[in-house]
Amino acid sequence: MPHFYLLRHGQTADDLPGKEKVTGVLATPLNQEGRREIEKASRRLKAIGITSITASDVKRAQQSAEIVSGYLGIPVVESPRLESWDMGSLQGILHTSAKPFLHFFAKNYDVSVPLGERFQTFYLRWKSVWLATLKHVRMYPNSRPLLVTHSQNLDLCHWFLKGQGLGKPLDRHEQPPGSIMEIKVNDNDLKMRIING
Repeated sequence: MPHFYLLRHGQTADDLPGKEKVTGVLATPLNQEGRREIEKASRRLKAIGITSITASDVKRAQQSAEIVSGYLGIPVVESPRLESWDMGSLQGILHTSAKPFLHFFAKNYDVSVPLGERFQTFYLRWKSVWLATLKHVRMYPNSRPLLVTHSQNLDLCHWFLKGQGLGKPLDRHEQPPGSIMEIKVNDNDLKMRIING
């Protein structure tokens, strides 16, 4: 059965419980705990038999992918298509303060966040990655690609699995930093499983 895997980047200073900030495409580096989380995830990914690594070009995802690459001996391909939603002027503020604005822009998906992008742009970019990855693993069922990305991208995966479209607030599913999402592909039936350290 074809599979693919998505890894949320490791923890940063902006992911600390109770102090979570909207980071979007900010160049926020991993902290020490984030590096440990990714090292732990790397051991699991090695056992899975990952065959390729594609990562967001945002710093925390790049750093996470490089750690995985070191464990697996597989080069990293960076892609801006795996970036998080560019939330412009909302980036850097506490998530609890930004939440009503994020919901507004997700529901009104054709309105750009000031200095950022429309939610629709992010949604369509990430959906194209999702569909391309599904096509790839169906064509090459023995491949085990890994995508290293961000929490909002992973939240959208829940939408894709439910067939949900635009026009609703994006719910946070709280997939912890450094955790792995496994997608099993069986014809049109997709199953998801979260693997934590």
